[in-house]
Amino acid sequence: MTNQQVIQLVVIGVIACAVLYSMLARRSGPLSLWIQAYMSNGSLSFGQCVTLWWTRKNPEEIVYARIRSQMAGLDIPLEKLVTHSDAKGDLKRVVSAMIAAKGAKLPLTWEEATAKDLAGIDPFAEIAEIVKQQEADKNALSGV
Repeated sequence: MTNQQVIQLVVIGVIACAVLYSMLARRSGPLSLWIQAYMSNGSLSFGQCVTLWWTRKNPEEIVYARIRSQMAGLDIPLEKLVTHSDAKGDLKRVVSAMIAAKGAKLPLTWEEATAKDLAGIDPFAEIAEIVKQQEADKNALSGV
């Protein structure tokens, strides 16, 4: 092996170590995100976490939304979460609205919730208002 080949291998090694360090050492690195998703049954592959992190798609928010939706029994594809995040939507608010709607047995699709969010309407507040109104109606009927 020539000196030039040794230098090339050292440079490649240093670059590989720097990339690995940045992936592993950061709290929001892909390994940390994948461990969070794995431990919470968020069903994300390590490759998906690396892709989110590498493209700087606000991976913490997306992974958190994925974990919350999976834990609530909603199957929202990762692509839809990424698309809404790219559109500058509020994933936390939309996922919260979807979870609340499911709990209240109200029909709310992902498309409706994201459309309302992007239009500046808080879908979670809307669901909360409907539930509040239903409770008031139920109390009025029962005479409480």
